[in-house]
Amino acid sequence: MTYVGHNGGIMATIYKKRKIKSVKNTSLPRIKLKRKLDESRKVLPSNEIIYRKFFENSVDALLLTDPNGNILSANPAACIMYGYPEEELIKLSRPDVTDITDPRLSALLSERALNGKADGELTLIRKDGTRFPAEVSSAIFKDDKGLEYTSMIIRKITGRKLAEEALKESREKYRNIVDGSPDAIAIYTEGKVVYANNACISLFRASSIDQLIGMPVIKFVHPDFTAIVSMRMNEIGEFQNILPLVKEKLLLLDGTAIDAEVKAIPITFNQRPSVQIIIHDITERKQAEKEIKESKKQLEKLYKHLNNSRENERAEIAREIHDELGQSLTALKMDLYWVLENAPDNLLINKKLKGMIDIVSTTIKKVQVISSGLRPGMLDDLGLIAALEWYTQEFQERTHIKCSLELEEIPQINSKINLILFRIFQEGMTNIIRHANAKNVAVKLYSSFSNIFMKISDDGTGIKKEKINSKDSLGFIGMKERLKQFDGTLEIISSAGSGTSLLISIPMVK
Repeated sequence: MTYVGHNGGIMATIYKKRKIKSVKNTSLPRIKLKRKLDESRKVLPSNEIIYRKFFENSVDALLLTDPNGNILSANPAACIMYGYPEEELIKLSRPDVTDITDPRLSALLSERALNGKADGELTLIRKDGTRFPAEVSSAIFKDDKGLEYTSMIIRKITGRKLAEEALKESREKYRNIVDGSPDAIAIYTEGKVVYANNACISLFRASSIDQLIGMPVIKFVHPDFTAIVSMRMNEIGEFQNILPLVKEKLLLLDGTAIDAEVKAIPITFNQRPSVQIIIHDITERKQAEKEIKESKKQLEKLYKHLNNSRENERAEIAREIHDELGQSLTALKMDLYWVLENAPDNLLINKKLKGMIDIVSTTIKKVQVISSGLRPGMLDDLGLIAALEWYTQEFQERTHIKCSLELEEIPQINSKINLILFRIFQEGMTNIIRHANAKNVAVKLYSSFSNIFMKISDDGTGIKKEKINSKDSLGFIGMKERLKQFDGTLEIISSAGSGTSLLISIPMVK
């Protein structure tokens, strides 16, 4: 094998004793060159031994060729790369190991002929016919006798090519995703727009991307948000932090203001520090939210109006029942007593009159219960505590559920607050009858700081969390709506099998 050193001369050595076989179908200069190489073989000096080891141990494929492309020598890496043993490889020439249809080949040869050296990518051919891409560096040099040779350093780039292609494919996919995104995506460098996707062009009502490219980003920000957006832009540039989703007002090219959610992400674009912004138009959503809030306020006003109307009607009906019907029944009862006292002494008539008096007495009691249920007069006359005590006694007699009361006298309570607390108390006790299966109920009324508290606890079966939060729990919803009128709150503490506690809190003075 022959190795060409840096001094341009041919350093010949016999790596292993072998006889060069005759080469068929080769040119005369190639045969003479091989003879010359054989004649020049001798023991190498120490520096040439180093060159030889470098040649043999190089991880890159190394070839020594003549200017016509005939291979004169090849290192082990070249033999492995091409799949030939050395004795076969040195019989080959350029068309055997290089794809001569590769258009880059002629360009590389022309450059080498002009400059004496060239490098580039070529498609090479293995022994089995498979093709592979490689980086090739080639140079022309002469030995001390003026004969020309060419050196070739070959590095296989299949892995790198695959990585480059994968990266290119990934970039294409990313570009397609960005271009097809329904959200507006733009990139700015040094405060100016350098990229905008289709959705961004459409959002800002531009005729083309050219209208956006080069424009300062701050020009798209509503004046109310200019200061804070400028500060955020500086923070991104200085700290390279991803900013959380923020709500801003932006200006379109025609001056229209929109509400938007904006997220900013620092990236590298065209090898320069840049920022990618993702813009989601929420103008319609904001308008819908505003309408929902207005609708909710109207519903709350309507509920308050209906509740007040209902309470007024209840109070009116309760008074009518108590005053008109109650008085009439009382008068009837008195008349029946008079008839009983003044009627002839007839057992049958007396028995009938006593029965009528009992019916009237029972009806009067029912009227009182109905009237009190609609609106207990003692709530207005004697206050909340008296009404709670009366209702609890009635509740205990009807249901046989034991009730304990701990009621603190709270002065200067608004009459409307009294009514709300009493109604919530009624609803809570009704729920206990219907659902709790309880044996004991404890009611506590007290104040702390500027709030009034009422706690209703039972030892029943409890309520599941999903039931408490259900939209179908109209009783709890009604309680909360009542309390909302006075900025009150309702907390429900319960779990299956451990009873339930309702904690009502309401400011003492609104």
